[in-house]
Amino acid sequence: MLKKRDNRIVKFIRFLARWPLTVHCWGGLGSQLYAWTLANRLKKIYKSRRIIINFHTNGTTRRSWEIPFSLEEIGLRVIDDYNFSVDSIAPRSGADRLIVPFGLKHRFHILFQKMGFIGACDTEEDLASLKPWVVQIRGHYSYLEPTVDEAKDLQELIISRQSSLSKGRFNACHYRLGDLTSLTTKSYISWERLSQTITRIGKENSLVIFSDSSTESLSNLSINLEGLNCTWRTTKILDAIEQCIQAENFIGTNSKISVWIAILRIKALNKRYNFLPKEVELHQIDFQEPETLVYY
Repeated sequence: MLKKRDNRIVKFIRFLARWPLTVHCWGGLGSQLYAWTLANRLKKIYKSRRIIINFHTNGTTRRSWEIPFSLEEIGLRVIDDYNFSVDSIAPRSGADRLIVPFGLKHRFHILFQKMGFIGACDTEEDLASLKPWVVQIRGHYSYLEPTVDEAKDLQELIISRQSSLSKGRFNACHYRLGDLTSLTTKSYISWERLSQTITRIGKENSLVIFSDSSTESLSNLSINLEGLNCTWRTTKILDAIEQCIQAENFIGTNSKISVWIAILRIKALNKRYNFLPKEVELHQIDFQEPETLVYY
């Protein structure tokens, strides 16, 4: 009797292992690149299973899928679950309206996590502990460290896009403001702090600052950078990434895009002198020389 039950369990697990493995993704391009990297890594681990990215439009603002290159063997589903209401992070289905008031959905989620059907995969340890029968992965994935090969593959996809690069030797800065000026849970890097870091790299090369804000809103930074050959650009984000990874020196701010630029420069191109704020120091990047990455 016990042997028959064990056989049924094995068959059930094998059945689940044939299901598609879904990676849920929220956020902007930086978060999407982490989900894309994870999905490609999972494809190598679970070779017989289809890997699908479920991209959710839900967030502080409505999000859209920003990765322009082909996902190849990775599937993509865009789930329009954005809801402007503060009280509801996503529209609920009819079943949810019945389940949520009784707390059953949350209890089932915890149960499925403990059974290994749902994984987090935010760290390398999470990835190593995934069960063969996992069917959904939810998380931010930003503590996963891309390998050298993964960084090189991504760098080649970005560089092959034929954007107009800045000519000659130049330093680059990626300065994110975006919604940080209106959020209470996050803050942007101050102009004074950023300008002090910029002056550390000297005036030998011109400086190109890529930002998602207009030149007018960055006037305070301009005052602190008087005397530098400085150019402002509000270009497409992938063009900004491409130019930043080609620069002589790079200064980033507290955004996943800045972290990705540093990763690509260090792992794919072995570029030295990258500066990131101490707020992103938890994003572990393995580097050999102290001057490769400096936290300011």
